[in-house]
Amino acid sequence: MIITLRGICFLLTTTNFHYFGNMKISYKTNGTCSSMINIEIEDNKIKDINFIGGCNGNLKGICSLVKGMNINEVIYKLDGITCGNKCTSCPDQLSKALKSINQ
Repeated sequence: MIITLRGICFLLTTTNFHYFGNMKISYKTNGTCSSMINIEIEDNKIKDINFIGGCNGNLKGICSLVKGMNINEVIYKLDGITCGNKCTSCPDQLSKALKSINQ
């Protein structure tokens, strides 16, 4: 898949996947203030998402930004983000939740 960010095209390779249809998942987070992420996916895009616990305003913002986005683009943008001195974050946990769909 080719995505364009700031006018630059990126080819996403073997870690990409495509999910067509509807799916709902609940993902238990690890190492963050949030405890769970509920995600609804439709045709490889995030249809609805909410976090249980965590920083309310920031997570509402993340949810608003990723709704309608392609799963692979969300993974690409959020994977590896850390929070303070933690080795993960709520955005990173979201990328892990989306990656788990393909496992």
